[in-house]
Amino acid sequence: MVGWDRFQARTAALARSLEGGVLFTRAGAPVRSRWLLPLRYLADTARTWGKLSRERPAVVVVTTPPVFAPIVAWGWCALNSARLVVDCHTGAFTDRRWAWSRPIHRVLLRRVAVALVHTDSDRELLAGWHVPVLLLPDDVPGETEAGEPVARGSRPRVLVAGSFDETEPFAGALAAAELVPELEVRFTGDPLRLPGALRRPAAGNIVLTGFLDYPRFLAEMLAADVVAVFSEETNTMSRAAFEAAGLGQPMVLSDQPGLRERFGSAALFTANRPEAMAASLREAVSRSAELAARSRALKAALVSQREDALQELGSRLAAAASARPERVLVVSGYPFPDHVILRNVRSLLAAGAEVDVLCPWISNLVGLGKEGLPGLRVYRLPVHHRRSHPLWYVFEYCSILLLALPLVSVLGALRRYRSVDVYNQPDLAVFTALVPKLRGARVVLNMLEMNPELTATRLRLRAGHPLVRLAVLCEQAAVRWADGVITVSDTWRRILVGRGADPERVAVVPNTQYPPEQKAAHTTAGSPVLVAHGVQIERYGLQLVMRALPRLLERWPDLRFELIGDGEYQSQLRRLASELGVAGQVDFQGFIPEWQQAIDRVSRATIGLVPILDDGYGSLILPTRLIDYAALGIPAVCSRLAAMEEYFPPGCVSYFTPGDVDELAERIEELLDQPERGRRQAERAAGALKAISWESISDGYVDALGLGGIRGLPAVA
Repeated sequence: MVGWDRFQARTAALARSLEGGVLFTRAGAPVRSRWLLPLRYLADTARTWGKLSRERPAVVVVTTPPVFAPIVAWGWCALNSARLVVDCHTGAFTDRRWAWSRPIHRVLLRRVAVALVHTDSDRELLAGWHVPVLLLPDDVPGETEAGEPVARGSRPRVLVAGSFDETEPFAGALAAAELVPELEVRFTGDPLRLPGALRRPAAGNIVLTGFLDYPRFLAEMLAADVVAVFSEETNTMSRAAFEAAGLGQPMVLSDQPGLRERFGSAALFTANRPEAMAASLREAVSRSAELAARSRALKAALVSQREDALQELGSRLAAAASARPERVLVVSGYPFPDHVILRNVRSLLAAGAEVDVLCPWISNLVGLGKEGLPGLRVYRLPVHHRRSHPLWYVFEYCSILLLALPLVSVLGALRRYRSVDVYNQPDLAVFTALVPKLRGARVVLNMLEMNPELTATRLRLRAGHPLVRLAVLCEQAAVRWADGVITVSDTWRRILVGRGADPERVAVVPNTQYPPEQKAAHTTAGSPVLVAHGVQIERYGLQLVMRALPRLLERWPDLRFELIGDGEYQSQLRRLASELGVAGQVDFQGFIPEWQQAIDRVSRATIGLVPILDDGYGSLILPTRLIDYAALGIPAVCSRLAAMEEYFPPGCVSYFTPGDVDELAERIEELLDQPERGRRQAERAAGALKAISWESISDGYVDALGLGGIRGLPAVA
């Protein structure tokens, strides 16, 4: 519990109820000059931050106003993964001194575990702001908390409980006391707050007690025949009135809506005019026995209300602690929800984690960032991701590094991440996670590409070329710095280990897609359809299918070839289709941003095609499209490449020699001629897929990020 004050009885009582510690940041006389307030707030900030850093509580409860107290507490909680509760004292939203802070409260309180309020009107206000709010009445102290008994005089005694705050009508109250000379009227509070002319009352029946410690204050209240609480605030919920009810004392209160709402059955109410106040004090003294009985009855109701509210608060904090998710940051050079990132993010969310995704902007994916997935936030960098000239990749990668580093640093400072999953375009992107790593996050390099081999293939360079060697150095530096590495196949893992990576730190998570929500029934009825989906680049060999189409159309004139996706090579494919006279049988579907819709379209095909070229890099990859065909029960024709045969042996796929158009056409003809053969082949492919299906390997991905513990499994060290 934190209160920026010398003492707050409500705060101290709440600390006892929650079995927690309490910090009041101020000691000695209050600062009276407004020009010194910034220095006082700086001192409060230092004391608060230092105390919290030493104690490291799981829950911080801080009072407001001043609004700076919850701001500081929120900053500490954000950096240290603690839960924040803000206790909103009356006046936090209506007091003219704090009216300027209302927009700040509105933003801040939406980020807390729960906000505590005193009044129904404040509860309704915060509920309208969509703040998790709970009405928590004050405690009602008993006689055992009072100090030594206070001596009584011969006259009936009235205690005006206050602090001479500017929200109190202290001038009117002092004038009212002069009108009842038969009563001894004692005022609590620091007299230095009074104007000089009022510090020495003329009437002999007026006593200024000065500032009292809490036990002495309660003792003064017990010694009084009547307790009066006067306020100018319409929405006030006076602490002193709770204390008077707890001690069973007769009460006179200002006729304000907040006080009447809570204490209406037990008090006399008066207008804040001297004559009315004086008359109410006389009446209360004459009816003291009756009013005392009403206070005692109200006490029982207030105790019950508070106990119920405390139970609700405990339940909310316990639920927040038990359901509190781990945070994961995903840093990707690929746009979201494109690519395999969507699959991984869904798995993290399903495991109970909160996920922040940092990725490039792309026009046809804007608006799909959240996908209605709770716990997901997407931050898009102003970098347009596209496949183009190699120089564009250099510019794009440099832009990602320059833009991602400060944003990841800020996010890592504001939020404590359990792990950071960095996709390697480029490899050096892993270094953007410096701040999260310094704060204890596990940083994992997720290698969806082997950049040295990719550089050599794209630029047609030999293995020893300086650019390729530079790519190797960057990769090795990133692999050594990361806490773990994820790669997509055993082939890639062997390459990394051969270049010096620690085999214990390299996990294999094949590029299997997240299973479709539903699978359309595969059928061979109607015109046969060949399909190829995904990015259209030269390496993927779609030009081979175009060259095979004239031969295939001789026997199957209604055959269609559907291409789902786009890419830098699409214009050449369109031109080739026109040159070969097959444009009428080729359907360029374009990019379908919703993955499920794209899969539904693919599932209608007769045969799936994966004609990747053996260009030095193609032989290393296991394409996701092949996995999709196996999952959907579509027979596939593929280039015979090592990475594919490693997971799908002959009999599961119709293989052909990479680059051989005639053999590609023969494999397609065989499946068109023998539908039953295609069905059996698809069944064997589905069987081979079980070992690397996402249902089977998703736990491996979660474990590689060090999140096994959130499923009840041992976490990766």
